[in-house]
Order: sequence, then C-alpha cells, then structure tokens
Amino acid sequence: MCDLLRKEFSLRNFGLQHHRPEAFCEAQWRWPRVVFVIYRLLMAGYVLFALIEYLVTVTEAHGRHNVMVFLTTWTYIVETTYFVLGAVLATLYFIRPTLLRSSQLGSTGDPENPVHNEQRPRGKDNKGFVAHNPESVNSQEKRVVSFSVGESQTKNGSAQPQNMTVVGLPGKKAGSVNDSESSSVVGGGGGAGRGTRDVEPSAKCTPWYVKMYWVVSNMIQAFAIVVTVIYFTAVFEPKRIPLHDINVHGINSVILFIDVAVCARPVRLLHAIYPVVYGLTYVVWSAIYWSLDNENNVLYKNVLDWNVPGLTVGVILFLGFIGIPLLQLLHFGIFRLRLIIYKQIYDDDYM
Repeated sequence: MCDLLRKEFSLRNFGLQHHRPEAFCEAQWRWPRVVFVIYRLLMAGYVLFALIEYLVTVTEAHGRHNVMVFLTTWTYIVETTYFVLGAVLATLYFIRPTLLRSSQLGSTGDPENPVHNEQRPRGKDNKGFVAHNPESVNSQEKRVVSFSVGESQTKNGSAQPQNMTVVGLPGKKAGSVNDSESSSVVGGGGGAGRGTRDVEPSAKCTPWYVKMYWVVSNMIQAFAIVVTVIYFTAVFEPKRIPLHDINVHGINSVILFIDVAVCARPVRLLHAIYPVVYGLTYVVWSAIYWSLDNENNVLYKNVLDWNVPGLTVGVILFLGFIGIPLLQLLHFGIFRLRLIIYKQIYDDDYM
C-alpha cells in the first residue's frame, strides 16, 4: 500500500500519459467489443436526450436567469461530452483496433520496435524480456533480448559502460551495442548496482484526444456527485420532481457510477486538480454574474451566495480541500477494486 501511494503521489502523475491508452476505449471486463460499443452508444444517446430536454424545459421555466448560468447546466454538458467522446473512442477502437497500438511503444516511440511497458526486474535479476511483434502474435513468434549491464574502470578511474549483447531483436542483427544505443530498447542504460530503468511512456504514447477525454472524465466523476448532493441538500423542494430534474440531478450520478464499474479507464489521485480547476472556474464566473446584480443574481442560496461571503468561501474551501479529494479517492478505490476483481476472475493483471 505504501509503495502504491508513493507511486501515485509522483509529480509525473499530474500529467496525462498512460502506457495503455486502449483502457479508455474498452470495458474492464472481457466482453465482446461490440457489446461495449452498444453500451457506449446507448449511454451517449440517453445523455444527449436528457440534455436537450433539460435545456428546452428550463429555458421556458426560468425567465429571470439564462439556463447557461447554472452549475447544473455546465456539469451536464461536461457529462454529455464525456459520454459522447467515450462512444466515439469506443467505436473508432472497434473499427480500427490499431488506432491505439502506441500503447506498446517503447521510450523511442518506434512502431517497428514495440515493447510492453511492464515492470522490469532490477540489476542482475533482469535476464531479458520479450518484445512482441503485432504482426506475429497469431504465429506465437517471440523475440528474446538478453543483455548484461555493468561498468568497468578505465585507467584514470572513470566508469565506462560495458557493451550489451542483443539477440534476435527485430530490426537489429545479433551483436554488441553500447549502452547509449541500447537505451532505446530497454528504457535507458544502468550501471552496476543501479539496474535498468523502467520503460517510460513516450510523448506519443497517449493521443491528445484520449488526454482530453481523461480530463473531462476527471471533472465529471467529481462534479456529477457534487451537483447531486448540493441539489438534494440545499435546493430540492419536496414536491413533484419533473423529468429533467431527475435526469440532471439524480440519474446523472447513477449512470456515472455504472460507467465507472464497467469501463477500464484508470484513475489517478493527483488528477483531483482538474475538477478543482473546473470548480474554481465556475466560482469566478458566479462572482462576476453576481456583481452585475447583487440582489437577483444569487443562483444558489445557502451554498454560493456572495452576499454571505463567509459561508460561500467556507463551502469553496471545503469542496476544494476535502470534498473533491475525497471523491477522487473514492473513484481511485473503485478503480483499484476493479483491478483486484479482474485478477480474481481472469487470473491475469490488467495493468
């Protein structure tokens, strides 16, 4: 657990690189791909219908405020974007599985020399690794690379990297290569006692559209729940609930949790920064909107009311430093639980 948390709180985890981008386009479970695509299309269709119904109904009912000023509207647009992007990615991945084959690239991003980004044994225990060629998977061909890492001392006492032996590497003839040349194969050279580095994802590993989808998913997995909680604790009046309120304030969180349980999308603790930035953006907007009419432009009394700055700042600080991080921790826990269940069912590690 300590190792897991230490890894999670690495500064690089603020970023959006991931060694397995296809995880954003497939189910966590070994379903037929067409089943997952149908699921994604149905969810996207539902949220599009709910958004249109909400915009039409609320525009007619709220003459004083434009529908676009509400946090509910912002957040449901983000949720719709999340599900529509998810449907597009799943469909494209179904039609063209090689779209995200970059997950198998090594640190050089060379498509002719793909390797899995797996945890490498350290030092002398690292006997070699298997490089998989996508074109030879069906024939079960494997190329094995064996190498040794060490340093020798020159006469002046400086360290000199020893040669490495590469056997059967695609695109290379068997022979000796120096440490710097082989670093593109094993993710970097290493001296005696230091072992080798793990293969880092290249800058090309995660496509920009997957990164955008990941940012959107981080924002909605927190704020769908925030909207639901605020509505039913501070805004809701116990009377007949119209369909659009059920969709955007209740079912919005239900379908999100269903999606979190179904999809293989990874979660990082440090990505709590993205919903925090989203929330601060709305806070700034609400302050600007309130300043135009201090009496009538209060959108959420007892929650976000700049006529009562102490309460408003308290709510903002609570959500920013406690509420959103706890929600991110909840989703991270669900993500880790999915991996454990996957391991128990299929006797294999997904990531």
